[in-house]
Amino acid sequence: MDLKFSIIVPVYNTGQYVDDCVQGVIKQTYKNYELFLVDNGSTDNSGRIIDQYIDGEQIKKLEIKVNNGISGARNLGLENASGDYILFLDSDDFYMDETFFFRLNVFLGKTDADLVTFKTRAFHEESKRYGAYRSDFDIDEINKHNKMGALRYLVSSGTYESASWDKVIKRSILIDNQLYFKEGIRGEDVEWFYRVIKKVETFMGIKGDVLAHRVTKTSTSQQKWDFQIWNDFYTFMKEEYPNINYKDKEQLFMLGNYANYWYILLGMAVIYENKQELFEKLKKINGYRKINFSRKNKICNALVTFMGMNVSSKIIYKYLRG
Repeated sequence: MDLKFSIIVPVYNTGQYVDDCVQGVIKQTYKNYELFLVDNGSTDNSGRIIDQYIDGEQIKKLEIKVNNGISGARNLGLENASGDYILFLDSDDFYMDETFFFRLNVFLGKTDADLVTFKTRAFHEESKRYGAYRSDFDIDEINKHNKMGALRYLVSSGTYESASWDKVIKRSILIDNQLYFKEGIRGEDVEWFYRVIKKVETFMGIKGDVLAHRVTKTSTSQQKWDFQIWNDFYTFMKEEYPNINYKDKEQLFMLGNYANYWYILLGMAVIYENKQELFEKLKKINGYRKINFSRKNKICNALVTFMGMNVSSKIIYKYLRG
């Protein structure tokens, strides 16, 4: 079986990295793919670099004149994609394994999985060295279970991730269920993936070091959260809060990252002048603390219970900033 893969790459002012990203795709030994490079209103040389690769069939350029966030760029790519499976790739990241698409085609031909996850490693731009795995989960442990068992393992081990760029997803699931990214928010992957995982029936993993996730001084993970990030996370967590069914274990596993972010929001609240107001907001969705399958969440829950929100916020913030 020769499956077709659609790789969607939003590009915004990453001219110094986009070559590595594209090369990681075109060097793949398996060639049944289409690559969408979505120029998201870049003002540097990204557009000119993209133009060098366009061939009209396999590598295609889509343009957004004014940057409207990564969600809009991904959605545009998804609307144009024709592959059997979708992969989202950030333009400053790159595939390390040139046989990834080949192995993926074989794996999916055997399993027909709805969603496949894979491991990613940090690539530290300053030192040009590979670092730790973003989530060092056990692929065999994922694959020996059904969806609920896989979720239970990932959530309890603290390796459940909502990132879009370490997943391979059937296009039909995304299109048929209108699972586009919500535009105009931050934390779009977390909100999106919760909707996706509810529609997926088979969740599996493929082995190998697949993707290098570039870490720079300007990476989101290295920056302080502005208040929009805090508020956007809180808003979509609050919207889902009335629908939580504490008797539905599968739903609780799927909400694993929402529960994680309750504590992250608590920790980050300490940097804002209105932190007491934010504490009161978090109390309104305090029930996320009941979703504490992982060791880390259990520790945070105990910390809040015995130390209170103010002290816990300071401790968690210091931990987050490492």
